[in-house]
Amino acid sequence: MVALLNGFDKLYAIEHARTLKGLSNTLNDLSTKYRMPDKEIKELWKECKQDIEYEHNKKMDSFKNSYNSFVMSSSKNVSAFRSFYRKYVRAWNKGLQKSEKKWNKIFAQRASKYGVASQKQKA
Repeated sequence: MVALLNGFDKLYAIEHARTLKGLSNTLNDLSTKYRMPDKEIKELWKECKQDIEYEHNKKMDSFKNSYNSFVMSSSKNVSAFRSFYRKYVRAWNKGLQKSEKKWNKIFAQRASKYGVASQKQKA
């Protein structure tokens, strides 16, 4: 069970990195298109990363007792573990998807404050 949990933690790290890479690309594209100031870009990126981390930690804290229970026990019921890991993996996966959608929307809203890109910039 511990090996599976470790595997899911590694998978989360990969998905987390993929999500941040996608968000970074989106912010970069929008900041170029709308000529956002560097200070705004840095503040927005910092806010994004902190929010994603906060939301993840909050969600995972609700699983902490069960997680630790499975890590410490070698004789836990397999069906209980299966139920737990489904909820655990779905929770962080949905959390990342929700955060990605949320921050793509926030990036677009904040970037649009800097006006519409000219036709030359769009090309």
